[in-house]
Amino acid sequence: MGGFRMVGWNFQWQPGKALWSLRPGRAVCVVMTVLFWLTGHGLGWGFDTVVIDPGHGGIDPGSEWFGVQEKELTLDLGLRMERILQDRGFKTVMTRRTDVYVELGERAEMANRHRDAVFISLHFNATMSGEITGVETYFLSDGGMRLAQVVHSHLMRKLNTRDRGVKRNSLKVLRDTKGMAILVECGFISNRWENQRCQASWYRQILAEEIVAGLLRFR
Repeated sequence: MGGFRMVGWNFQWQPGKALWSLRPGRAVCVVMTVLFWLTGHGLGWGFDTVVIDPGHGGIDPGSEWFGVQEKELTLDLGLRMERILQDRGFKTVMTRRTDVYVELGERAEMANRHRDAVFISLHFNATMSGEITGVETYFLSDGGMRLAQVVHSHLMRKLNTRDRGVKRNSLKVLRDTKGMAILVECGFISNRWENQRCQASWYRQILAEEIVAGLLRFR
C-alpha cells in the first residue's frame, strides 16, 4: 500500500478502494475551498438587485469638515454606483435620490422588500483627530462578512490609503436588514488630505467602480 499526506487529506491507494479520504471535520472546509477556486469568486448568492443607501441627507448632513458635508458625497457616490450597476444589468434601488432625510429603519425596510437583494450603505468617516485616514467596511451577519471582505479587498487594491479592515458592528441599518448588508466608510473627511480626495470626482468614481467590482466578484 502506498500513499502521502497533505493538510486535511489522507491520500492512500489500495486495490478496489478509494484513492483518498478526508479526516473528520475537514470535509466542509475543503469543499468550500474547492468551490471558491472553481468558480473564481467568493461563495456568493445569485442576486440581481442592489439596494444603495447614501448615508444621511436632508436635516442630517452627517460629518462636516473643511466645507464638505458627508451627505453630498454619499449621494454622488450612490448615483455613480447605480449607473455602473445598471450598465451591467443589475436592478437598483436607491434609499434616496435627492437631499432628503430618510429614517434608518425605513432604509432597511426598503431592502427587506426585495428578496435576495444586497444592501450597501455608503458613508464617509470623521474624527476629532485630523491625522486619521483610511477605509473600513462593516458587517453583522456571516453572509455580510463574506461580502464585506470581497468589496473591501477591491477597494484597497486601488486606494492609496490606510486599510482599516473589515469589522463586525451592530449598526441599525445592518441589524434591521434581513438580507445581505454591509456599510462602507469611504475615507476620513476630517483629514485634510483625504478630504480633498473625497471631494474629487475621480476618487468617488474609483470608489463606485471598485465597490461594484467587488459585488461582481462576490456574485
